[in-house]
Amino acid sequence: MEIDLIADARDYEKYFYMVAEGPRSTNSKTDISEIAGAFERQAVPVKSNKPLDTTEFEKSYPKWSLILQKFSLLFYGLGSKIELLRHFSKNYLGKFGYVVEADMFSGQSKLFNSTITALCDVSFAENNTLTSLIQNLKSRNQKAFIVLHSIDHEALNEHDFQNNLIQCAESGVIHIIASIDRTPLLPLRFLSGMKFFPIKVETDRYYTQEIGFSNNTKSGSSLDSIDRFVSVLKTLTDTANGIYRVLLKHQISTGDGLNKNEWTDMAATKLCVKMKGTFTTNVTEFLDHKLITEKKGGDFYTIPLQPLQLKTLLSKLDGE
Repeated sequence: MEIDLIADARDYEKYFYMVAEGPRSTNSKTDISEIAGAFERQAVPVKSNKPLDTTEFEKSYPKWSLILQKFSLLFYGLGSKIELLRHFSKNYLGKFGYVVEADMFSGQSKLFNSTITALCDVSFAENNTLTSLIQNLKSRNQKAFIVLHSIDHEALNEHDFQNNLIQCAESGVIHIIASIDRTPLLPLRFLSGMKFFPIKVETDRYYTQEIGFSNNTKSGSSLDSIDRFVSVLKTLTDTANGIYRVLLKHQISTGDGLNKNEWTDMAATKLCVKMKGTFTTNVTEFLDHKLITEKKGGDFYTIPLQPLQLKTLLSKLDGE
């Protein structure tokens, strides 16, 4: 009797099993469109601003390193994974080879080239090309590690970038450690070529650098950037967008925000759905992503944009 790994896998892992397997016949009734929702980014409860406590995660470092010998690592789960991946790569993997973190949030062009240049610098490779770097590492029996935060990022849309990463993954000497924060819309060719091994971690850390970055800016988007609002809203559900538009249109027409009860009633009427816990969950999401502000004392919400910006935001959302 054949065991169907797809049918038995947990929701968060099913998507990656499907990507790795590619088209095939199966008795499983689950398809990728159903699984994709499992990766939608959720609000992160932040309990403190203290540095991430890596103690529990460190127990898994040897296991992750062992898996990395055969697969690229892909970390997913609730909360920003930047601090964790930095600690794992620098404090553990750094003992076994050269570590370079791709500056995914700088907005620079030719990101892969700059990453390889940085790796050549630390490994003392003579030529700043991927082929020569791989040859150099193999001849010296050395390893290198590239850390990529949020591979659902716009920078990964570049075809050459994807091909170069696949070449790294296939080299046996350059290993990829990556994280993902929302539904992956990358080509199956890339995801399967990378041979990702999915690892679930929950850090409960704020998404700060990850949220709202756009290649239209040279550095992380400012909090009042229209592009930031549009980018974040794209990652949220249709219901969340519907709830947000109710407040947006109200604030444009009246110049004022809404209290919780008014917003809940208006959203329920507009969307024809029962709010109950849905409203609270989405408001928490909006607050977490700084899409709205809450007056001290609570229960009154506004969008932190100027009137003209509000109209521009609505226009861009309508054009999506």
